[in-house]
Amino acid sequence: MNGVAIYSLLACLSTLAGGSLPLRHKTLSRKSIWRFLSLGSGLLLSVCFMALAPEAFPRDPLRAGWGALAAFALLFSLESYTLMHSCPEYLEECPIHIVGWMALVALGGHSFLDGFHIAVAFQAADPIGPTASLALSLHKFADGLTLVALFSGAGFSFKGKVGLLAGLASLTPLGAWISQSQIQNFSPAALAGLIGFTTGSFLYIAAADILPRIHRLRDSTCLLLFVAGLFSVALLRWAI
Repeated sequence: MNGVAIYSLLACLSTLAGGSLPLRHKTLSRKSIWRFLSLGSGLLLSVCFMALAPEAFPRDPLRAGWGALAAFALLFSLESYTLMHSCPEYLEECPIHIVGWMALVALGGHSFLDGFHIAVAFQAADPIGPTASLALSLHKFADGLTLVALFSGAGFSFKGKVGLLAGLASLTPLGAWISQSQIQNFSPAALAGLIGFTTGSFLYIAAADILPRIHRLRDSTCLLLFVAGLFSVALLRWAI
């Protein structure tokens, strides 16, 4: 198995592992989940600024910039009109969670895109693929946990929750496999746009939901974990 297959499978297993906690009636407090997400968000931002962006922009600054802008605009638009990202939907105080077909399609697209991001990261310089994939896998654990909690709140049966969780998790390696087969022969300029797109996606996922929460709650542990993640890739690259 190559790196893309291994790390996309790791992201899939991380989603399933997170989802298994509420399925087994083992729960984490919302405060604990936010702290977990704070560390993951710091890691994603660290990957953005210390790995992906320095790789994308020297290849073709304009295409990299357009790629990042397109990703940010796309994810913002999707999240504005449908349930694309499960974490804030569950972690905020909300008495009713409606998970219709459009929401499931959006969540599936989000999982598929995560596989795409893994494939793109492995097309960049050597240490970037594993680093970006590990950061994403940490985020996927919390995603799996909150997905199942969200499905429970929407009234799905046990079999329904298991089936939906497995289906959404499997879309990540599927997205990685399809994307890897398509992008291997892309030109450097086109690849710059794709890496820019992944950079913008990570930036949105990391910043849009978590940072406002950290500012609002002023949880010192969240802040410390976020900062630790933020400098992690810089320290790792300095060490090697």
